[in-house]
Amino acid sequence: MLDDENFRKNTWYRDGKPHWAYDTPYFIKTTRRDWIEWTPNVITSKVTIESNKARVSLGSCTPNFRSFRTMDEDGTWQDCGEEVELPLDSRARMRFVFRTINLFGVTGPEHFVEIAYEPRNH
Repeated sequence: MLDDENFRKNTWYRDGKPHWAYDTPYFIKTTRRDWIEWTPNVITSKVTIESNKARVSLGSCTPNFRSFRTMDEDGTWQDCGEEVELPLDSRARMRFVFRTINLFGVTGPEHFVEIAYEPRNH
């Protein structure tokens, strides 16, 4: 709970009494707004590279999640699964862009995976 002037001047009541949560160890007060407010629809990713392919595993705690999306090279967004296999080439750096979209069409911030790939000669 944000410990601000509004919180200190008001009490949350339920059934005519101060709410039971006030007396629990889970009711934590903080003056740091960033501890209780965050950007929704954020993606986490895990990238593994094998041979000339990258496997990107996407995760998100997006409310009313519909799908992950990825941007094509022409800038068009396409739905994708939570596991994406990407071909790698010898460009200096490759950048792949992902985001979430929920059931109401709200998109999350762009998530970038950037890979510098140098093929190994065997």
